[in-house]
Amino acid sequence: MKRLAPGSTAGRVFLAVVLGATTVVATGCNYSLRVIDEQAREDRAWRAIPSPIVARDGPVTPSSRPPTRPPRKVTAPPPTAPARRAPTRTAPARTAPVRTAQPQARSGLDLRPWLARPGVQLVAVEFYATWCKPCMEAVPRWRALHERYRRQGLRLVVVNTQDPDGRCMNPGWNPDEMVCDADGRIAGQLGVGTRLPSAFLWSWRGDLLVGDGHVDNVERAVKDFLTTTPRVEISATGTHGPTVARLLRDKLVEGGKLQVVSDQGMARRLAEIRKRSSGLSYAAGTRCQAGRALPANSLLEATVYGKGRLRLGLTLYSAEKGCAVASVSVDWDPQRPSVSVAEAVYKLHGRLGGAIQWPSR
Repeated sequence: MKRLAPGSTAGRVFLAVVLGATTVVATGCNYSLRVIDEQAREDRAWRAIPSPIVARDGPVTPSSRPPTRPPRKVTAPPPTAPARRAPTRTAPARTAPVRTAQPQARSGLDLRPWLARPGVQLVAVEFYATWCKPCMEAVPRWRALHERYRRQGLRLVVVNTQDPDGRCMNPGWNPDEMVCDADGRIAGQLGVGTRLPSAFLWSWRGDLLVGDGHVDNVERAVKDFLTTTPRVEISATGTHGPTVARLLRDKLVEGGKLQVVSDQGMARRLAEIRKRSSGLSYAAGTRCQAGRALPANSLLEATVYGKGRLRLGLTLYSAEKGCAVASVSVDWDPQRPSVSVAEAVYKLHGRLGGAIQWPSR
């Protein structure tokens, strides 16, 4: 074997290898000694535990022997260098698309809530578009019509339909409601299509007074309707008569559907009509023939009846024919008479109102 010269490169390499191997062996021996030492301490602690079972008579059976210690599992020493962890990648957060609603506009046309609102007698619906020159020229006339008859119960709904830019623009004034119809669905349902301008008018009972007309047709129909609003005289009898009559008058005025006879001149004219029809019995069992038009002059009789559970009954008669137009009844609460009267009037309005008439396509 060739002898290595001291201080040579080969000698230094050989010395480093020997020292490294010695260090590894020493580390392994130290770890083995620690394991052996820990195992010896556990053995001594286990032998110090007294046996829980002692056989007094007879030989010791396997079931009476003290439990044996389970074998210890020796694990490998932990790695000296920590394992590398792969970098975690977080996906970018997704943001939901922002949807902006058109201000002060809706995307559907529902007439029933409008017709049932207190104070509403008529609802006009006007279809327009910014590209329709006659529509834009009629804006001042619609504004004037709305301002003139709004206090008498006219409401105006404007439908912006098939706008080229997909916008729902204000027509330049403030109608009661704006509806967006960008795809023309509502215009198609009413048979309008692209024939603009186009306007409709409904009474609070759902009667179609104007179909596919214009501002001129709507204005004439509004005047005719308001001049022929049915007049009603209230008659309430019994102990609760004065209270019922006063509350009925207030609720009917608030509802704005029927014109209550409030002056002596109108009362005398209605009395003359009833006098000419003196042979009529005004019996609730005599029903008027079903029809869309209400009688121009009517008598509303109210009475509280029953024993124990009281009821408030309202019957509307035609002054000319003496037949009953509509009849309703509700529970009467003496502690809250205004609530009972309000419920009865609401029910009467619902009975007088009918199905909404839609234009034929």
